[in-house]
Amino acid sequence: WAPELWHHAPSVPIVLVGTKM
Repeated sequence: WAPELWHHAPSVPIVLVGTKM
C-alpha cells in the first residue's frame, strides 16, 4: 500500500479496506 493515498484521499482507502475485509 502507498501511504500517499491516505494523504490524497483518506476516505478512499477506508472503503477499499472495507471491501477487502
